[in-house]
Amino acid sequence: WTTVAGSGFTINNWSLDSSDANSPVTSWRAVSVEEEGDQQLISPAVVVPGGVDALTLQYFGKRDLEDGGAGCFDGGVLEFTTDGGSNWQEITNAMLQTNPYTGEVDDRFNNPLSGRDAWYGTQDWTRPVVDLAGLDGETLQFRYRLGTDESLAEDDWHIDDVRVQSCVIVEEEIFADGFENAPPPPM
Repeated sequence: WTTVAGSGFTINNWSLDSSDANSPVTSWRAVSVEEEGDQQLISPAVVVPGGVDALTLQYFGKRDLEDGGAGCFDGGVLEFTTDGGSNWQEITNAMLQTNPYTGEVDDRFNNPLSGRDAWYGTQDWTRPVVDLAGLDGETLQFRYRLGTDESLAEDDWHIDDVRVQSCVIVEEEIFADGFENAPPPPM
């Protein structure tokens, strides 16, 4: 995992933290700040074999981010790349099988994620499941971004237990051995 400040920003406080984790002992944590920021947590490359089905990204997240009451002022988003980070694509609500984004980031206080859907507000540990259909055979990286505005700050965003997984479809008859016609067991 790597952490960076987004282009044109200096704050990057993503760190391994033992104050709160979904599973022991640590989680990644970014602290919300009272200034414009784009803090990024980038996964290592994940090589996904071709021909897999039901490909998903799953992780646990916990957040306490400024919501402004009627809109999002600080928020987190998730993105992916298939070209080593040259181009990033957003994980959209349509890809989120569980825990969709909370709403759109407000454009009034210069959050770099302004206008995008994001997670904000307070939520205890939750497992988002992201549909990665069509990305089998790719080398993927994921980027968690915490965008903050120039105004107030709340607390933080935690990420833990990240995994990419798929199901293997077995195309054989489950009773091909005649089990369905087996004689009853002896009494």
